[in-house]
Amino acid sequence: MCAMTTAVNLYPSEITTPYEAAIKAALNDLRSISEEQQRAHKRLSELARRTNDIEATIRSLIALLPSEAALKYQDILESGATDKLPVDDNRGGELYNNVVSLVFSKPRQEWNSASIRDEFKKTGVEADTKSILNVLNYLKNTGRLMRISRGRYRVTDSGVMVECGLDIEGDD
Repeated sequence: MCAMTTAVNLYPSEITTPYEAAIKAALNDLRSISEEQQRAHKRLSELARRTNDIEATIRSLIALLPSEAALKYQDILESGATDKLPVDDNRGGELYNNVVSLVFSKPRQEWNSASIRDEFKKTGVEADTKSILNVLNYLKNTGRLMRISRGRYRVTDSGVMVECGLDIEGDD
């Protein structure tokens, strides 16, 4: 399709008939659909990669379980019946999960609802500002985010402390 459209002048300077106008509109629609298909294919490829990564992580974790528990989770993983797992009790479903994934993937970044919405648009996820603000407020109230200023949030420090077993000379 694309090779054919590059050989044809899609925007002739003179349109002489209504049929040519209709053809021009249809070619523009076709180009838009092709671009949308490319974006969808890219998104599906990314989802497939993430699925493989998550499955590999799950398999690694299953290997650490006692055999009875490991068999249960192995069966669920192999059957693809993830609906047998208990659903996380979260407040916003998919939007909540998307916000948490994004914000915690870049914990040092400051976030507001507009920046989150912009990141979502890049991947084709639609969300309204009010819903994003509700999730941010919930995460703040549960201690997972800290409010920097009105409408701006950052991931709360993890509280991880690194302790060295040996004293380092010169440090008091």
